[in-house]
Amino acid sequence: MKRSTLEDDPTLFVHAYIDGELDAFNALIAEQRVASEPALFAEYERVQALRRLILERLPREEAPLSIRSRLQAALAPPQAGGQRSWRALAASIVVTAFVASGSTWLAVMPTPAHTVEGALVDGSARPPLEFYIHSEIYRVRPDVHAVMHTHPQWSTFLTMVGTPYRVVYAQGALLGDIPLVDSPLSVNTRAMGERVAAALGATPAVLLKSHGAVVTGSDLVECFALAAYLEENAHRQYMAMQIGDPYVFSDAERQVFRERLWTPSLFQKTWDHYRSKI
Repeated sequence: MKRSTLEDDPTLFVHAYIDGELDAFNALIAEQRVASEPALFAEYERVQALRRLILERLPREEAPLSIRSRLQAALAPPQAGGQRSWRALAASIVVTAFVASGSTWLAVMPTPAHTVEGALVDGSARPPLEFYIHSEIYRVRPDVHAVMHTHPQWSTFLTMVGTPYRVVYAQGALLGDIPLVDSPLSVNTRAMGERVAAALGATPAVLLKSHGAVVTGSDLVECFALAAYLEENAHRQYMAMQIGDPYVFSDAERQVFRERLWTPSLFQKTWDHYRSKI
């Protein structure tokens, strides 16, 4: 099945713009096209009205047990030598949309299902524009069972000015030295997805210049916790830089923290902490 592109379905541009999936350059183009093309403006107004209606009228509910069970089953570690399933990929994309957008209703919608090539297997929704972040990482990292792509504030500030991520916080040591993809463009082609996966290598996270972050984990809870630690470390680093040069943990100190803090119980506590705020 051939995937739709921005060229043959320009409404995808509008949806990507509203969802914050575009880099700065393409976001500017989207603004100009929405302002100048009546059909795209009408689609923009329709989607925005629908979002407002959902926020006003849809109650914030816990996901039904059946859907939670499906997500847990999809993200369960595979048997040795097993490959990631399309269900795990779909679950990862749904949770990423939830975390990155802050729209809790997305987490309770039925999950679209696609192969790692993007072909629709079940449901009717298209995969997001940056689907290739997920597919190409799963393709080369059998140890990864969850992928999150977010657009965080503080770590993006660092990449905007060329300041490397430095470990200044205990949990930040769990991410180590985070590589950088030196491009702000959206990861909306397989070639760009392969570039992100190559930069990630064997590390748990990679930063996208002036764009965002990609974090991986052995399961969803671990992935979420690492994403939270990355941004907390970046926040502390940024704030400390306003008054001086922050103390950067030594290699020996970082190793101690990795040995002591890389535990499922800590990841679960982090998950529970943020979940309590919803």
